[in-house]
Amino acid sequence: MQKILLTGAPSYIGAHLLDKLKEKYEVIAVAKNIEHKQQETNVTWRAVELFDLEQAKQVMKDVDIVIYLAHSMMPNAQLTQSNLRDMEALVADNFAKAARDNDVKHIVFVNNVNVPARLRRNIECERILSFYGTPVTTLQKNFITGSKGIVYAVVNMLARNLLPQQQQNIKNVCSITRIAASNDYTMEQIANMYANFLNKVTFNMVESTIDGKYFEIKLLGLNKVLLSMKKMSQSSDSDRVVYQIVGGALSKTGNNLNSTFEFRRLVNSSQALVALQNYQPSLPWLFYKLTQAQLHKIVMRLFAIKMKKQSSQKSSLAKVVKLRSSIALGTIGFLLAKRIKFQ
Repeated sequence: MQKILLTGAPSYIGAHLLDKLKEKYEVIAVAKNIEHKQQETNVTWRAVELFDLEQAKQVMKDVDIVIYLAHSMMPNAQLTQSNLRDMEALVADNFAKAARDNDVKHIVFVNNVNVPARLRRNIECERILSFYGTPVTTLQKNFITGSKGIVYAVVNMLARNLLPQQQQNIKNVCSITRIAASNDYTMEQIANMYANFLNKVTFNMVESTIDGKYFEIKLLGLNKVLLSMKKMSQSSDSDRVVYQIVGGALSKTGNNLNSTFEFRRLVNSSQALVALQNYQPSLPWLFYKLTQAQLHKIVMRLFAIKMKKQSSQKSSLAKVVKLRSSIALGTIGFLLAKRIKFQ
């Protein structure tokens, strides 16, 4: 019996699809919270956070086909600083990499059409899913309205996923920012650019340094380490560098916490995502939201502006160089032709 992984299983469409699939296939139904889900014949419910690449890889082991219905997914965080497009891009990238690493035979991508822009699956997700070599089939579905339509489904999905978080009282943070990232740079170089930018934007009150595998942010004057991070070498490459937060005055550590700060290039593009995930601040929650969270948001916006400006300047310079080269070659060609003519 073939094994199918179904994301978005608790949704209105996912639930109906699950009822059909379990008749002929072994189904792994994925949700962020499965507290009220019962295991049944041919159906195994798994609690998975698809924003975590390692969890995505683990749940796809021995899977033949995956159905990507996880649109408009929110990270399992108390505070999210990101837009829908960037969240979906990160999840799609995790999903496609996990499918490739597990030799999944096929991805079925369920896309929305004729829906409001903020809920529409954009073509970027399909491009990302297709990049890593796993065959992708895209199915278009119409926008469903009514009491049992998508509005009803979204409200209930939010209720199911947010209420358990409030009960568990887990106060963590997810922040995702899209930046321009020239293909000339590796993600490790981008990380170093961010560290240098952090020093400048804080007028050197903060010392941010990357030394080998370690990324440390200190408050000068007091010589106090605010955040200490260690590079996760196995999870990093030229297009992705991941740092695990292992200490510092501004972060909770221990108890198997997996707070990460990563720089990830979006496949086949000159853009990247800077993502802080599963971060648990040490400051009192309300005070954190009003201070550190807002400062981080401002810094990331300024960094995005800097990278966009730098990318534009580099693009303009490349055009100038290309134009000058064309003029030079044209001039040389003209002179050679003229010389040959007089000979």
